Amino acid sequence: MVNKPGNCVRNQIPIHNMVQPHRFTRDMLESMRVLQQLDEKFIVGVVSYRGNDDDLLVLIDQHAAHERVRLEQLQSELFENISTGSRPRIKSSPVSPPMEISLFAEEIRLLKTFQSEIERIGIHFSINESLEESDEVSVVIQAVPSVFVEREVSEVKRGRQSVTASKVKELIREHLKQNLTIRGTPAIIPKNIFQVISSQACHGAVKFGEPLGVNECQQLVMNLFKCHLPFQCAHGR
Repeated sequence: MVNKPGNCVRNQIPIHNMVQPHRFTRDMLESMRVLQQLDEKFIVGVVSYRGNDDDLLVLIDQHAAHERVRLEQLQSELFENISTGSRPRIKSSPVSPPMEISLFAEEIRLLKTFQSEIERIGIHFSINESLEESDEVSVVIQAVPSVFVEREVSEVKRGRQSVTASKVKELIREHLKQNLTIRGTPAIIPKNIFQVISSQACHGAVKFGEPLGVNECQQLVMNLFKCHLPFQCAHGR
C-alpha cells in the first residue's frame, strides 16, 4: 500500500511525543527493583519516578556496572592508612633484586627536587652519585607501587615479558612533568597508575554472556549505588 503525501505526514508521530527524557539519579539505584537479567548482558529493573510506582524501566550494562564497582574498590585499596589532612600515600612493594633504570641528568635534578612526591606514589630509589655528571644516570629502584607488582604477576602468568622497568620509568617521567606543570600539586592518583587499576577492574569484572541470578543482580545494583561515580565506567565514558 502506498500512502499519499498528505496521509504520510498525518501518519508520522513526532519522536518527542514518543520518547520522554528522564534524569536518572543515584537515589533511583537504591530503590531500583530488579526484574531479571536480559540476554546475559543487562540487568532489567524498575524505579519510581515523580512519585509514581514502577513507572520507569531501566537497563544496566552488567559489565560496566561491575567494572565501576571494582575500580572504586581498587582505588580504596591503593593507599596506605593515612592521617587526616595529609596527601594519600600509595602502597609500595619492595623489588628484589632492585632494578636499575637510566634517566637524563636534568631528570635526576628534578627527581631530587620532587623526591618526597615520587616516594608518595610508591617509588623508592637511590641515585648513583658518581655518575651524576654523565648524560644518563643510573637510578636503583628499591620499591614500586604495589599495583605494578600485581600487574607483573598477571603478565608472567600469561607468559608475557616483564614491563615493570619501562612502566616505572614512564611513571617517573610523567609525574615529574606533572609536578613541573602544576607546581607540586599533581593528581593524587597518577594517570599511569589509574590506567593499571582500570585495566584490572575491567579484566576482573562480570562479562557479557555470564549468567546472573536476580539476587546477584540486585546486589550489584546496590554496590553500584554506593559508588562515588556510579554513572561513569572505568574508562571515563
